Amino acid sequence: MRRLSRRLMLLLAGGVLLLAALASVQLSTGAGRAHACVCPEDFEAPLEALEGATAVFSGKVVDGLIPYRGAWRRAYIQVDTVWKGSVTATTFVSNAAPCARDHWVQGETYLIYATADPSGFLVASICGRTWLLEHRDDDLRALGEGWPPAPDPDVTDAEADSVPLPAWPLVVPAATIALIAAVAILIRPLRRRDSAR
Repeated sequence: MRRLSRRLMLLLAGGVLLLAALASVQLSTGAGRAHACVCPEDFEAPLEALEGATAVFSGKVVDGLIPYRGAWRRAYIQVDTVWKGSVTATTFVSNAAPCARDHWVQGETYLIYATADPSGFLVASICGRTWLLEHRDDDLRALGEGWPPAPDPDVTDAEADSVPLPAWPLVVPAATIALIAAVAILIRPLRRRDSAR
Protein backbone atom coordinates (compact mmCIF):
# COMPACT_ATOMS: atom_id res chain seq x y z
CA MET A 1 0.00 0.00 0.00
CA ARG A 2 2.86 2.37 0.86
CA ARG A 3 4.45 1.84 -2.56
CA LEU A 4 1.13 2.61 -4.28
CA SER A 5 0.77 5.90 -2.43
CA ARG A 6 4.34 6.86 -3.38
CA ARG A 7 3.64 6.11 -7.04
CA LEU A 8 0.41 8.02 -6.83
CA MET A 9 2.24 10.99 -5.32
CA LEU A 10 4.91 10.89 -8.04
CA LEU A 11 2.27 10.63 -10.76
CA LEU A 12 0.35 13.53 -9.23
CA ALA A 13 3.53 15.62 -8.94
CA GLY A 14 4.45 14.89 -12.56
CA GLY A 15 0.96 15.85 -13.71
CA VAL A 16 1.11 19.11 -11.76
CA LEU A 17 4.51 19.95 -13.27
CA LEU A 18 3.25 19.20 -16.77
CA LEU A 19 0.18 21.37 -16.26
CA ALA A 20 2.32 24.18 -14.82
CA ALA A 21 4.61 24.07 -17.86
CA LEU A 22 1.67 24.10 -20.27
CA ALA A 23 0.00 26.96 -18.39
CA SER A 24 3.28 28.88 -18.45
CA VAL A 25 3.56 28.54 -22.23
CA GLN A 26 -0.13 29.38 -22.68
CA LEU A 27 0.10 32.57 -20.60
CA SER A 28 3.43 33.74 -21.97
CA THR A 29 2.28 33.51 -25.58
CA GLY A 30 -0.96 35.30 -24.85
CA ALA A 31 -3.11 32.40 -26.05
CA GLY A 32 -6.46 32.10 -24.40
CA ARG A 33 -6.76 35.79 -23.57
CA ALA A 34 -9.55 37.79 -25.12
CA HIS A 35 -8.64 41.14 -26.60
CA ALA A 36 -11.16 43.71 -27.66
CA CYS A 37 -9.88 44.96 -30.99
CA VAL A 38 -13.08 46.49 -32.25
CA CYS A 39 -13.06 50.25 -32.54
CA PRO A 40 -15.88 52.63 -33.37
CA GLU A 41 -16.46 53.30 -37.04
CA ASP A 42 -15.78 57.01 -36.62
CA PHE A 43 -12.46 58.13 -35.21
CA GLU A 44 -12.19 61.49 -33.54
CA ALA A 45 -11.43 64.37 -35.83
CA PRO A 46 -7.71 65.23 -35.94
CA LEU A 47 -8.05 68.39 -33.83
CA GLU A 48 -10.18 66.57 -31.22
CA ALA A 49 -7.56 63.82 -31.05
CA LEU A 50 -4.85 66.48 -30.72
CA GLU A 51 -6.68 68.04 -27.78
CA GLY A 52 -7.04 64.69 -25.98
CA ALA A 53 -3.44 63.57 -26.55
CA THR A 54 -0.41 64.13 -24.34
CA ALA A 55 1.86 64.14 -27.40
CA VAL A 56 1.35 64.14 -31.16
CA PHE A 57 4.31 63.52 -33.45
CA SER A 58 5.49 61.67 -36.53
CA GLY A 59 8.50 59.44 -36.82
CA LYS A 60 10.09 56.25 -38.05
CA VAL A 61 10.33 53.00 -36.07
CA VAL A 62 14.05 52.36 -35.58
CA ASP A 63 14.02 49.62 -32.96
CA GLY A 64 11.65 47.82 -30.64
CA LEU A 65 10.95 45.53 -27.72
CA ILE A 66 8.73 42.46 -27.47
CA PRO A 67 8.61 41.15 -31.05
CA TYR A 68 5.22 39.98 -32.33
CA ARG A 69 4.57 38.56 -35.82
CA GLY A 70 7.31 40.53 -37.53
CA ALA A 71 6.50 43.78 -35.72
CA TRP A 72 6.98 45.34 -32.29
CA ARG A 73 4.65 45.87 -29.32
CA ARG A 74 6.89 48.66 -28.00
CA ALA A 75 9.01 50.79 -30.27
CA TYR A 76 11.72 53.40 -30.38
CA ILE A 77 10.65 56.14 -32.76
CA GLN A 78 13.07 58.51 -34.50
CA VAL A 79 10.87 61.61 -34.33
CA ASP A 80 10.91 64.12 -37.18
CA THR A 81 7.97 66.46 -36.42
CA VAL A 82 6.06 67.34 -33.23
CA TRP A 83 2.64 68.97 -32.97
CA LYS A 84 2.06 68.62 -29.24
CA GLY A 85 4.01 67.67 -26.14
CA SER A 86 7.60 67.50 -25.05
CA VAL A 87 9.02 64.87 -27.38
CA THR A 88 12.70 64.09 -27.86
CA ALA A 89 14.38 63.01 -31.10
CA THR A 90 14.20 59.36 -30.06
CA THR A 91 11.03 58.47 -28.17
CA PHE A 92 9.77 55.19 -26.73
CA VAL A 93 6.09 54.35 -27.39
CA SER A 94 3.94 51.35 -26.42
CA ASN A 95 0.71 50.28 -28.01
CA ALA A 96 -2.47 50.10 -25.98
CA ALA A 97 -3.89 46.84 -27.31
CA PRO A 98 -2.26 43.71 -28.75
CA CYS A 99 -4.21 43.85 -32.00
CA ALA A 100 -2.71 43.20 -35.39
CA ARG A 101 -2.96 46.81 -36.56
CA ASP A 102 -1.44 48.22 -33.43
CA HIS A 103 2.06 46.79 -33.79
CA TRP A 104 5.01 48.86 -34.83
CA VAL A 105 6.75 47.78 -38.03
CA GLN A 106 10.44 48.63 -38.19
CA GLY A 107 11.27 51.11 -40.93
CA GLU A 108 7.69 52.43 -41.22
CA THR A 109 6.80 56.06 -40.44
CA TYR A 110 3.76 56.78 -38.28
CA LEU A 111 1.68 59.74 -37.17
CA ILE A 112 1.30 59.08 -33.45
CA TYR A 113 -1.32 60.43 -31.05
CA ALA A 114 -0.15 59.29 -27.62
CA THR A 115 -1.26 59.64 -24.03
CA ALA A 116 0.90 59.17 -20.95
CA ASP A 117 0.31 56.09 -18.80
CA PRO A 118 0.44 56.42 -14.98
CA SER A 119 4.23 56.02 -15.00
CA GLY A 120 4.67 58.73 -17.65
CA PHE A 121 5.44 56.51 -20.65
CA LEU A 122 3.73 57.25 -23.95
CA VAL A 123 1.02 54.88 -25.17
CA ALA A 124 -0.75 54.99 -28.54
CA SER A 125 -4.17 53.41 -29.01
CA ILE A 126 -5.49 51.37 -31.89
CA CYS A 127 -8.80 53.17 -31.44
CA GLY A 128 -7.15 56.53 -31.93
CA ARG A 129 -5.75 58.21 -34.99
CA THR A 130 -2.26 56.66 -34.74
CA TRP A 131 -1.46 55.04 -38.06
CA LEU A 132 0.99 55.04 -40.96
CA LEU A 133 1.84 58.62 -41.91
CA GLU A 134 1.15 57.95 -45.60
CA HIS A 135 -2.54 57.38 -44.72
CA ARG A 136 -2.96 60.55 -42.65
CA ASP A 137 -3.04 63.41 -45.19
CA ASP A 138 -6.22 64.85 -43.63
CA ASP A 139 -4.51 64.93 -40.23
CA LEU A 140 -1.44 66.66 -41.59
CA ARG A 141 -3.59 69.37 -43.19
CA ALA A 142 -5.56 69.87 -39.95
CA LEU A 143 -2.50 69.85 -37.68
CA GLY A 144 -0.60 72.38 -39.74
CA GLU A 145 3.11 72.95 -39.43
CA GLY A 146 4.82 71.26 -36.52
CA TRP A 147 8.25 71.77 -35.00
CA PRO A 148 11.37 69.63 -34.66
CA PRO A 149 11.75 67.38 -31.60
CA ALA A 150 13.88 68.29 -28.60
CA PRO A 151 17.39 66.83 -28.67
CA ASP A 152 17.87 63.51 -26.90
CA PRO A 153 19.22 63.88 -23.37
CA ASP A 154 22.53 62.27 -22.52
CA VAL A 155 21.46 58.81 -21.43
CA THR A 156 23.71 56.19 -19.92
CA ASP A 157 23.43 52.57 -21.07
CA ALA A 158 21.94 51.63 -17.69
CA GLU A 159 19.16 54.21 -18.07
CA ALA A 160 18.46 53.15 -21.65
CA ASP A 161 18.05 49.54 -20.51
CA SER A 162 15.72 50.49 -17.65
CA VAL A 163 12.51 50.72 -19.70
CA PRO A 164 9.95 48.91 -17.56
CA LEU A 165 8.36 45.79 -18.95
CA PRO A 166 5.24 44.13 -17.61
CA ALA A 167 5.80 41.84 -14.63
CA TRP A 168 3.61 38.94 -15.78
CA PRO A 169 6.26 37.29 -18.03
CA LEU A 170 8.41 36.95 -14.90
CA VAL A 171 5.58 35.77 -12.63
CA VAL A 172 4.71 32.65 -14.65
CA PRO A 173 8.24 31.13 -14.67
CA ALA A 174 8.73 32.11 -11.01
CA ALA A 175 5.47 30.41 -10.06
CA THR A 176 6.49 27.31 -12.03
CA ILE A 177 9.85 27.16 -10.23
CA ALA A 178 8.13 27.62 -6.86
CA LEU A 179 5.72 24.79 -7.71
CA ILE A 180 8.59 22.47 -8.70
CA ALA A 181 10.38 23.29 -5.44
CA ALA A 182 7.23 22.60 -3.41
CA VAL A 183 6.71 19.21 -5.10
CA ALA A 184 10.39 18.33 -4.53
CA ILE A 185 10.04 19.18 -0.84
CA LEU A 186 6.91 17.02 -0.57
CA ILE A 187 8.51 14.03 -2.33
CA ARG A 188 11.77 14.16 -0.36
CA PRO A 189 10.31 12.67 2.90
CA LEU A 190 8.84 9.81 0.85
CA ARG A 191 12.26 8.95 -0.57
CA ARG A 192 13.82 9.00 2.89
CA ARG A 193 11.17 6.58 4.20
CA ASP A 194 11.76 4.19 1.31
CA SER A 195 15.55 4.25 1.72
CA ALA A 196 15.19 3.61 5.48
CA ARG A 197 13.51 0.24 4.80
